[in-house]
Amino acid sequence: MAKNPNGCPITISLYVSNTATNYNVARYYYEKGNDIGVHSVTHKLIKTRSTLLQEANDQLMNLVIRAGIPRDKITGWRSPYLETAGDIQIDVLQQLGLQYDISLIKPFMSKVNDSHGSHYEPPDFYWPFTLDHTGWPFICYIPPCPKRSHKGFWEVPLNELADITKTGACSMTDDCPNSPKNENEVFHYLWYNFEINYKRNRAPFGIHLHPTWFKSEFNLNGLDKFIQESLKLENVYIVSVQKMLEWIRNPVSVDKITQFKPWLCN
Repeated sequence: MAKNPNGCPITISLYVSNTATNYNVARYYYEKGNDIGVHSVTHKLIKTRSTLLQEANDQLMNLVIRAGIPRDKITGWRSPYLETAGDIQIDVLQQLGLQYDISLIKPFMSKVNDSHGSHYEPPDFYWPFTLDHTGWPFICYIPPCPKRSHKGFWEVPLNELADITKTGACSMTDDCPNSPKNENEVFHYLWYNFEINYKRNRAPFGIHLHPTWFKSEFNLNGLDKFIQESLKLENVYIVSVQKMLEWIRNPVSVDKITQFKPWLCN
């Protein structure tokens, strides 16, 4: 099992809808220290307040009752198809006690001309932020997006990545217009985007995937190689969104990070 520099296993965030979900498996991943979030019951588009409230609340209760996860440990939401309901969505999520949304796309807009010709590379990735003072401040790819402030609620942007050809972009790592075709391409696709971010502002680097991506063994192997190589860097940690937000709320320096309590394990 891959481990972070503090000796604890890496952790991930899983956004769970009801269809075909084995709640014993969801419980297993929660007990391993992973973040289990809400992804609606039926995975249908969210259009109205009443639909969103029902879809979010019913799935939240599925995770509490059927998976046995404490309600206060379920803090995140991802919209089906990344389509949100704007300010209504944040109001409903806060009403249900959720703390963050991870559905909105931070646009990719950076064309570079150098000795290799014209290509795209990611601009500086954006850090998660609260909606204390404003709504979504970027281009709204899939409207509506929040327009007003929502005190204490976090947005975790989906920073778009450059695809394998560096001529297109993708918000979901497994949904690029030009997808990797082998293990080596998967690794270099991930490493290219990660390294640019690592050498710049080091905002959290998100890898957003659907389970079907792993039907291709080379995707799994390429991702595993990326994980192993990135963890060779002493200051790289692979943690869930919950754990990442714990550090952003109460950051400690790198020399103290191995003792950062929210990232420790039993």
